[in-house]
Amino acid sequence: MPDLLQMVVNLRMPMTALAFDDTLVSVTSTTETEVKYFRFSIFPQSKYTYCFVRVSLYTEGGTGILSIYIDNETTARKTFSTNVTTENVFEDYFYIGDLSSGIHTFRVKLSNSEGYKTYNKLLEVFAR
Repeated sequence: MPDLLQMVVNLRMPMTALAFDDTLVSVTSTTETEVKYFRFSIFPQSKYTYCFVRVSLYTEGGTGILSIYIDNETTARKTFSTNVTTENVFEDYFYIGDLSSGIHTFRVKLSNSEGYKTYNKLLEVFAR
């Protein structure tokens, strides 16, 4: 639904900040490892449709991968990857209009294609 997103951005609808984190975390593994999480709530009167994320990601080798999951989902809602060895910032959005009312858990997992150390520091999450 990129056209809908562009319409929302053009209307300058306000975003709600869900989380900010600037703690450096790292993983040395080819297996996804949860490194950050936070809980947030959705209720009918504040039903969110999109989640906007800004993350930093870098690696010492191979391809560093950062994946975002909601609750106990087994398929990532958004994945970022890089082979850059200095901190880079990535941003994107994903649909969350399918989440039910109630409390949900936002999970950030790191891995590396070849087992090299992969880092995340910045995490900014907004919803609208």
